[in-house]
Amino acid sequence: MHQATSRRLFRSASGNLSLVVRAGTPGTCIEFLERRLCLSASFTAAPGSPVAVGGDPHIVAVGDFNGDGFPDLAVANANDNTISVLLGNGHGGFTPAPGSPISVGTGPLSVAAGDFSNNGILDLAVANFTGNDVTILLGNGDGTFTPASGSPITDGSVSGGEPSSIVVGDFNRDGNLDLAIANYDDNTVSVLLGEGNGTFTPAPGSPISVGSEPYALATGDFTGNGKTDLAVANFGDNTVSVLLGNGSGGFTAAPGSPISVGSQPTSIAVGDFNGDVKPDLAVTNSNSNNVSVLLGNGDGSFTAASGSPISVGSDPSAVVAADFNGDGKQDLAVSGFDSNNVSLLLGNGDGTFTPASDSPLAVGKGPAAVAVGDFNGDGKSDLVVSNSTDNTLSVLLDGSPTSAASLPTGTLGVNVSASLPGSIVAGVKLKGSATVTVSAPKAINGPVTVTLYAASSQTLTNATQLLAVTQKLKLKAGAHKALRLKLSSFPSTLQGTYYLIAAAKGPDGTTTAVAGPSLTIAKPFVSIQTSKLTGSPATVAPRKAVTLSLTLQNAGNIPAAGNPPLTVSLTTNSSGTGGQTVATTSLRGVKLKAGQSKAYRVKFVVPAGTTAGSYYLAASLGVSALGDPTAADGIAVSSALITVS
Repeated sequence: MHQATSRRLFRSASGNLSLVVRAGTPGTCIEFLERRLCLSASFTAAPGSPVAVGGDPHIVAVGDFNGDGFPDLAVANANDNTISVLLGNGHGGFTPAPGSPISVGTGPLSVAAGDFSNNGILDLAVANFTGNDVTILLGNGDGTFTPASGSPITDGSVSGGEPSSIVVGDFNRDGNLDLAIANYDDNTVSVLLGEGNGTFTPAPGSPISVGSEPYALATGDFTGNGKTDLAVANFGDNTVSVLLGNGSGGFTAAPGSPISVGSQPTSIAVGDFNGDVKPDLAVTNSNSNNVSVLLGNGDGSFTAASGSPISVGSDPSAVVAADFNGDGKQDLAVSGFDSNNVSLLLGNGDGTFTPASDSPLAVGKGPAAVAVGDFNGDGKSDLVVSNSTDNTLSVLLDGSPTSAASLPTGTLGVNVSASLPGSIVAGVKLKGSATVTVSAPKAINGPVTVTLYAASSQTLTNATQLLAVTQKLKLKAGAHKALRLKLSSFPSTLQGTYYLIAAAKGPDGTTTAVAGPSLTIAKPFVSIQTSKLTGSPATVAPRKAVTLSLTLQNAGNIPAAGNPPLTVSLTTNSSGTGGQTVATTSLRGVKLKAGQSKAYRVKFVVPAGTTAGSYYLAASLGVSALGDPTAADGIAVSSALITVS
């Protein structure tokens, strides 16, 4: 690769940054106790901004790496082969964590955060573009990290592919977070399935062919079936590939994929831009200086929005979606590499956008990526921008006053984030938590009640209360307190896209609330698949027993259990049709966790008078008895013949 091309890639990484399922804190308009609190989208530099990091910074991951309830940052430094970890102080300031920067592979472009070891602590995954490998760093809970066993990952799943982007999701719905990696040079996407201990193995069918020079990835449920899908920006052929997940770690191209966009796409953001509760896409086109907006149809296909593409700054490199002006509609922030700024596009709620009055925002030189989070705990969306030429991060705080009535003197500030598994199923137990950070503009000393809700919009209209806790807090003016709340499940009535909303009632009786970005709660279902039918021994006489082994897989998202009826036939037809029924019985005590495969055995006797010859075994299983009531019987046929002597 020529140096000019390499340099261009090193600054064009995707801006899809918060890669663990986290309910964060975009700007909000909350209707609560007959008050409407609205936040505008005016940004100012945070104290201490810009913040020095390593050489040629790119993707920034946002997460709470030291467990204090405040968002921290991890940034990939492409030129000095490190990750900088910066700990947030809750007021918009950041300082290097102990041991930062951390050495990784060569040319790291992308970093993603997730709990890969299932211990409640965020870890990091790093795509090393030049080194052709992936580094896994396990969090210690204090902002420091330790390389995982088997890191870096250098097997054929990523080796030689120039990995440019990395995202996190539970692609096989086993409760462990997995990885998807865009391989720029191989024109593929690798899928690595997490084992829950910080190690990964390639998924069946990985790597997956996509368009030319895939450069950025994003995740979402584009068909509404509770399975995580992928969107891929293909830099080399000006398209977006949409890959639909099968819930077992495999992916297939969606109808109409790939989709044509502008010239040299570099980043993808997912959001609901027209309010139909179907994920949409925003794509930065670096060579045509615009953003393509693609509205999801709910079946994995997309249609260009009215007015798309939208002109932005010169050489747009990254895009993120959030509600920046508090009207409950998704907006966009787009970094312009050559124009050294960030364009703010305010959503109109119908898939169209209007530039904000204070757009564009000046930042450092060569902004390569942008991320969003509430860095000062005021419930508004703040921005962090990696400036690849300056070797800095610009932190921009939404410092405008509320656009409606002024807040009462004693009003508390509230910020909510959540650490949740990649797959959430309604009514099913999970290991998760929400961190609600309460800030006090004036000193308080007394009980504070924090209530957590799930709502289908960014207001408390028709919201469902999840839990409430009361705790005595003693805070000085300007102080913060992080409260960690355990989330063990979501009600079975909640299915679809929801927001987490936290409300805090202080000693003076005032209450505020803030909504986080959406999370998807899947409908519980069982899906039983039959395969790998075998019989033993290979040769048997009439009136002798045969042991049949049948493998079942639960491709659903909840456990299956029961005693399904089983019919066994001997047939000369390899399709399993026709033939002689030799046994009618059942599989006793079937128990399958979501995603689990298991072989079950049953004996039957070859009837007297069975004609000598070679036969296929065919089994018909009544899978409806395992909690899949609408499913037809599962049919499996042996690949090897058995001989009746």
